[in-house]
Amino acid sequence: MRRIRNDRLIRRNSILGRGLLFGGLGILAAGFLVSLASPGVVLPFLVVAVTGMLTSQLGIALMSRWSRGPRLDELLDAGLKGLDDRYAVVHYALGAPHALLGPSGVFALIPVVEDGTVRESNGRWTRSLPRRGLLRPARTDSLSDLAGRGRRQVSSLVRSIGKTTGETGEVTARAVLVFLSARAEIESPGSTEPPAVHIKKLKEWVRRQPKPEGRGAPDLAALEGRLGIPRQKE
Repeated sequence: MRRIRNDRLIRRNSILGRGLLFGGLGILAAGFLVSLASPGVVLPFLVVAVTGMLTSQLGIALMSRWSRGPRLDELLDAGLKGLDDRYAVVHYALGAPHALLGPSGVFALIPVVEDGTVRESNGRWTRSLPRRGLLRPARTDSLSDLAGRGRRQVSSLVRSIGKTTGETGEVTARAVLVFLSARAEIESPGSTEPPAVHIKKLKEWVRRQPKPEGRGAPDLAALEGRLGIPRQKE
């Protein structure tokens, strides 16, 4: 399997996350020192404290996504490992954050990190969590608009491929929800749109997909060359 990954974006966001985290902590420390020197100055201290907290929280969020492993792209790579060179997975280089291209077509891979028993009904996704001790009763939560997220990423992916390769109108794509948590269990009656699969079954699911009519997917070698991003070794 070919892997194309925008390492520069990953590196940049990782550095930005660290900078925001330590910058926010520095702002908090400066505000604390100012409050000690001028106890009566309340409003400026509150402004500085809120700014520092928001900055550090943003840095933590960026570091959680881009610095701490395994990242989403690494989890998806592990789930797809074993596919041959007719397939290519592209991270952070096309319109969708994660895309898979191959004989069975083009897919926008939508990672979902929630655990629990996941169900779909009339386009609405929910998850049920069992009771865990006295402090965590059983409950059912509504998941975000997964179908809408899939449609948006597919549209962006097709546009990006068209601009990159010049194959406008020739490429079709589908979204697939990929549940990453080991404690996620998918219970959906019949087929869903977009389809949902656990990361452990993703590779076999891809292999079972029929080849689309027409070209379906762009030429992988041409796409790699136009993207200008080094290919990762399997």
